[in-house]
Amino acid sequence: MINLFKKGYDMETEVKVKKYTCERCGHSWISRIATIPKRCPKCKSPNWAIPRKENKKELRVKNLFLKELILRRGYRQYEVANMVGMHPTLLSDYIIGARDISDERKEKLAEVLGVAKEDITKGEFI
Repeated sequence: MINLFKKGYDMETEVKVKKYTCERCGHSWISRIATIPKRCPKCKSPNWAIPRKENKKELRVKNLFLKELILRRGYRQYEVANMVGMHPTLLSDYIIGARDISDERKEKLAEVLGVAKEDITKGEFI
């Protein structure tokens, strides 16, 4: 609590304070100084004013069709990636929507899974 009487303020002095909210942890606070805070006082993040990027857990539904298709054919993702000639991480990133792959690899992927290339890119079951 700030005691305004000790600092020489009279009863009608108006004091403006600004409330800040951390975009990372959701903590809200009132700053005691006039400058913008350097970090959140709770989580200590210097990026308190920048919202988090989209989480990979939220991206998992981007190409659920391809993941289901691989499972229906009885394969595992790393087996399909080896058959297509690509790194398993690249295939996983394509499935969650974090990366795109070349048309040549999409054709090989469609050939291995026994579907048309357009069905893989559309993401619909036939």
